[in-house]
Parts: sequence; structure tokens; C-alpha cells
Amino acid sequence: MKTQRRFFNIPDQTHSPMPKPTQEAAPSAAPVKTLGILKPEGISRYIGNKIEPTMHQHFTTHWEGKKEVKVYPLVKAFTLTLALMNQNARKFEDLYFGIHSVPVNFTGFIYHRALKAAAAIRKKIQFLMPRLEISNIIMGLMNFSHMPIAITQAFMIKHIGQRPAIYQKILSEYADIKKSKGSNAALDWDSRQKLKYTWVVAQETMRLYPTAPGALREAITDITYEGFTIPKGWEVP
Repeated sequence: MKTQRRFFNIPDQTHSPMPKPTQEAAPSAAPVKTLGILKPEGISRYIGNKIEPTMHQHFTTHWEGKKEVKVYPLVKAFTLTLALMNQNARKFEDLYFGIHSVPVNFTGFIYHRALKAAAAIRKKIQFLMPRLEISNIIMGLMNFSHMPIAITQAFMIKHIGQRPAIYQKILSEYADIKKSKGSNAALDWDSRQKLKYTWVVAQETMRLYPTAPGALREAITDITYEGFTIPKGWEVP
């Protein structure tokens, strides 16, 4: 925790002297209000109508006409493009791995690169959100969410490419919704909520390739749970 404080400019108060008691109570800090952009309706307003044109531009630029593409770096860049952070993909990667690295702050070490990356990302966010605590929240959310999203997208594309029937169902679902909106109209937030089959495919991808860290436990005996039997020796999450 102490090393993570440095990434987010949180002062270390572990060894700070205890303040002397005073008769007057210190005024309470003003509460930090939730930014509208972090609420579901704020997110829908911010990216609701920009996903489809951004996606088309991304695929036209990086995918069309290419004999071979590196899917994971591209979908990671696309995720950050939606957040207006596409120029900072490498910095987010340095920050992500640096948080879990050995805290050696010398040139050439991951931790050192992560500190520099955190400062650069925070500076860009604070251009829009000057308050430190708000910029830290946004940086933390983006740092720990963009890679799991990219991993899910990469595996989803892999399996869709191997299963033409699933690809056709996804394409048909998109075409039907697009037809109801009009061929020239971009899908809005509400329309994307109707992509039920596509979301099921994404959920199955996350089930097969969970992005959250976890551990497996080995069954030491046969276990029956809700009508299902887990044989001895099987590993379960």
C-alpha cells in the first residue's frame, strides 16, 4: 500500500507525529461530490454516440486490407481511444505493471517508469479535472479497467473468427437493430442495450477467460452441489 501511495500522490502518514489536541474542533473537509460523468447516465452521454464512428474509423485505419493484425494491442488502443487517452497506451501499461513491481526507483526499473507514467497521465487528466482526488479516481479506474476490457475483446474476436455461425448471428443482430434505426443513423446507448446475443457471447468469453485474478482449489473428495458432481481432484475457482 505504501508504494501505491506514490503513484497517486497520497501522503504517507504512517510515521507522522500525532497532532496536539486543541479545544476547537477542526472544520470537516468539504465532501467530494460524485462527478456526473462517472454516473451511468453521464457515461452514456459522453460515449453514447461516439462509439460507432470511433469504431468504424479504428477498423478502417488499422484492420481493413491488412493480411495480419496484432489484435490485443489494437483493441487496447481502441479502448483508450474512447477515453481520449490513445496516446498514453504505453504509459498505462507501465503504470499497470509498475504498481505490482518491486519498488526500486532507479532508471531502467519498472517501478521508476510507472512513477513517470503516473505523473504524465495525472497531468493530462488534471487539465480537465484539476482536483487531485478526482484525477486520482479517474486514473485508477482507467488503469485497472482498460486491460481487462482489452483482454476480453481480444479473446472474443478470436473465438468469433473461429466460429462463423456465431459471427453471422452477431452480424444479423446488429443489422436488424441498424435497420430499425435507419442506415445512416449511428446506434445510440439504448440501441446497444438491445444487442442481447452479442452480450451473451461477451459473457461467455469472460467465463472462459476471467480477467480478475483468482485462485483454484482442488476438491479432496467428490462433491455434489445443486445436482452437479465435482469429482475428487478437479480444480474449481
